[in-house]
Amino acid sequence: MIDLALFQKRGGALVPMPIVGIGTPGPSTPPEPEITHGLELIEMYANGLIGTLPGVARTNRPGLVATSPAKFENINFLGDVLIQSPGVSFYNCTFTAQVGTTQLLRNGYDKPAHAFTASHCVIDGANKTETGVAGAGSTIAHSVIKGCMKSGHVNSGYTFEAVLASSHYNDPGDGHREVILANRVRDITIRKCYFVWAEPGERNVSTAVAAYGGAEGQHNFLIEDTVLMGGAYSLYMGDVGSTNLKARRNVFLRDGTRPYSGPLERSGVGTVGFEWTDNRWDSRSGPLITL
Repeated sequence: MIDLALFQKRGGALVPMPIVGIGTPGPSTPPEPEITHGLELIEMYANGLIGTLPGVARTNRPGLVATSPAKFENINFLGDVLIQSPGVSFYNCTFTAQVGTTQLLRNGYDKPAHAFTASHCVIDGANKTETGVAGAGSTIAHSVIKGCMKSGHVNSGYTFEAVLASSHYNDPGDGHREVILANRVRDITIRKCYFVWAEPGERNVSTAVAAYGGAEGQHNFLIEDTVLMGGAYSLYMGDVGSTNLKARRNVFLRDGTRPYSGPLERSGVGTVGFEWTDNRWDSRSGPLITL
């Protein structure tokens, strides 16, 4: 659902209401009258351009293990899907967790050769699974991920493009929950996405995107034109020893029901090739879309 009260019509298109801007973390820059970076995704969602295709029929089938190259189209998968082959793709599919599902769509964290693509899909944890997508070397595009504790738990070589994702249901035993968790970060791209949690005030939601590199640092991580809402910081990025980390034209929301630490934790300290360009606060509180 989209809160249209937060938008105004201009030239026949939905335009976000003015928001307050900041520059780099630290000293603030003068407010800008309007900024639309990343928010065109909301209009795409309203017009059926994100997620499954309106009016196109799909057939139901159980979850599966894909052991050979295949192109799956117009299918509702009822259960988890494991990819064990290169050359697997999904188009206009849904994935719905069943009882016992822990990772809904995955290929293995050490299996970049089994890279897959999912486009115009809905990945629904149905409030009963831990992770929506998991693994390495894959691409999720023009899709929705919802109903999971973590929408994504990914490793190197992952791309999210035009994805709406939320961290949804509350597990009191998980004290650090992220919408997207990226470990051993290498070559990860997030572009024109919307990452929030579904219900403001939920316990244990700590951040929208947590990119960790450990002792080896993070390398070649790009996030741009993306809307993020975290519970403490919205973005974790910048371990010592990291290289080529870039955050451009992102919009940071905040949950008005709980304390908020800021947009970025670590601030790129010790990073070679760190870029923080034209990132902005949003003056509103809470999510713009409910998934």
